[in-house]
Amino acid sequence: MPGLLLICTAAYNYARFGSIADFGYSRIPGVLSEPWYQHGLFSSHAVPWNVYKMLFRGMNDMPNFPYLRPDPWGCSIFLASPFLFLLFREGGKHKMLSWMAIGMLTIVLWFHGNPGGWQFSYRYAMTMLPWMFLIVVENGPPAVSASEMSLFVGSVILNGLAVYEFLWTDIVGNH
Repeated sequence: MPGLLLICTAAYNYARFGSIADFGYSRIPGVLSEPWYQHGLFSSHAVPWNVYKMLFRGMNDMPNFPYLRPDPWGCSIFLASPFLFLLFREGGKHKMLSWMAIGMLTIVLWFHGNPGGWQFSYRYAMTMLPWMFLIVVENGPPAVSASEMSLFVGSVILNGLAVYEFLWTDIVGNH
């Protein structure tokens, strides 16, 4: 199936732009003049910034309630979705294949010039979530444990806070 999707995407790109590797992104007016693309859409210069944003970037602290403010340019996938720590449990029928897919996607994403903007968490992590969910679903016990439930609840609370701050306050925009 992934091979078929790759072929279809390549054919679609070729039909639109005359190249299987052209996704049309560089055709957006002004995009290549943005500072994070000074070395191109994909560059090794982008890797440190993307690694930091995807894995380590936290929230900003504030002196007043709600005390935490999401960075509008993204944060760690593990902060935004603590349940992803369940990826590191033992077991899972498709664990090796899933980790290979996650690894390949991560490498491509880390080379992309921009980790995304104006979102909570790491924008492009969505492409990896199906593989992550496959691991989490397969490597756990049949019944949801208390620790799993607390990670899920924590994820919902953090995302709820981020949605609240992004959509119904001016907290995120004032930095």
